[in-house]
Order: sequence, then C-alpha cells, then structure tokens
Amino acid sequence: MKTIHSDNFLSHTEISDHLTQDFSLKILSETDSTNKQLKLLAEQGAPEWSVLLAEHQTAGKGRLDRSFLSPRGSGIYMSFLLRPAKSAPSLPVTESVLLTVCAASAVYEAVKSVTDKETAIKWVNDLYYKNKKVCGILTEGALTTDGSSLEYAIVGIGLNVIDPNFDGELGNIATGLYQDGECKSIGAVRNNLVSEILNRFRYFYETQLADKDAVRAFIDVYREKMFLYGKTVNVFAGDTPKEATVISLNSDCSLNIRYSDGKEQALSYGEVQIKLK
Repeated sequence: MKTIHSDNFLSHTEISDHLTQDFSLKILSETDSTNKQLKLLAEQGAPEWSVLLAEHQTAGKGRLDRSFLSPRGSGIYMSFLLRPAKSAPSLPVTESVLLTVCAASAVYEAVKSVTDKETAIKWVNDLYYKNKKVCGILTEGALTTDGSSLEYAIVGIGLNVIDPNFDGELGNIATGLYQDGECKSIGAVRNNLVSEILNRFRYFYETQLADKDAVRAFIDVYREKMFLYGKTVNVFAGDTPKEATVISLNSDCSLNIRYSDGKEQALSYGEVQIKLK
C-alpha cells in the first residue's frame, strides 16, 4: 500500500497565499462528492467562488453517472460555485458547455505552468497525459425559474497528480502526472495546482466568458490542445455506437464529425469515445 506522508496533504494557507482574488475555500479530509456537497451549500445560498476540496472522495462522480476514483492524498478533487445569472447575465444556457471548456483550458495551463508537463484535451471534459486520462471535469447546475439562465453552476475537477496505480482495465486508461515517488514535494505541487487552476479559470471567466464582446482566448487554447482531429471515434448518442472521424471543433465548441457514409454532424451532446486500435 502506498504511504501517504503528511506533507502530501493540501494546505489552506499555501493555496490561499497564491490566489490572486478572494475565494471561500474549505478543505475536507473526506466526503462522498465535492460536487454533491457544494450543490447542497449552493441551495442554502453559498456565495459565488465558494470552493470545496477533499483529500478523499468515497463517491466521486463523472459524466453520465460514472464513478471517479479519488484515493487519499493522490489528486485534486475540487468543486467551485458560480452564479452566472448574477455575474454573467450574457451567458445563455445554450453556452453552458463553455464553462467546461473554460475549466479544461485552465487545467491545461495550470499543469503546464506548475509541472511543465504537456497534457491534451479530449472533447468535451477530459485531459490526457501520455495517452491516458489524467483529469475529468463535471459541470452541473440549476436553472432560474424562467429557464433562461443558470441560477448556479458547479464545476468539479478531478485531477490525478500521483498515479493511483489503478487495477485492471482502469489501469490501462487512466494515469497520474507523476508516478509514486517521482515527485519529492507532492504537497507543494498539489497546492500550487489548485491555486493556478482557480486563478486561471477566474481570469478566463471574468474577462472573456462573462463578456459576450470579449475575445475568448480560452477557446483557442482548447482548440489547439484537443487531440481528436483526424481520429476515428465511436459516437455514443443512443444505444448503438456509430463510427466516425473527427474533423474540427466548431466556434460553439461542438464537435464536427464525418460518418463513413460521408454525412457530417455537429455533436453538442452525447458521448464520444476514442476507438482503440
């Protein structure tokens, strides 16, 4: 069993010291799901930029109700709260996918800045390192009463900093930024990554996403670092997967694909899985 040293753990002080703006930050030793718990706090009126982190999740989750394993002291399991109806009224519900795109770009830049490691983005919500999944992003929310905008949104980020040495099939598709023992200051790396992700996301959100007239440079980062172009994928939008080739990322961040019969489609929902060869 991997030994978790005390200096591996997250530090409220070290994270806060590197934040460029105010966040309401709370670190839990253990919880079922940071998204679930922050959702409860949101319903109780928690302020925007509330951040919940956990050293360990017992029921971490990803898209489509998949589980996200969250070993203690190994990764970043973080959720933060947004209230777009108040802070970003120009963001329609139809553009809510941009919150995930924004988060993916922030994670990419933070990992590059802190670790100098190069990750790649898999549409729509995963980051890969050395051809294996290293990060998943789950954005959830609640609509205003008229359904025109989000009352609140919760962005959850699970990032494997140390390779958890997953068993079985999971070990073939998931990894960490570092192998166990490779990094001697894992606590500092985890703390710095949290700060950098929050700083970069908030910068993108407040200067680009909340302003419909601003140049959304975070989409350019996402487009440049997405690695599906030209790949053969299985498209899961129903019970039966269909094989297609990825052509491009559209301006609204939908994925443009071409099926074997030549028909093209812009995917804005559903599941895309890389076909392994």
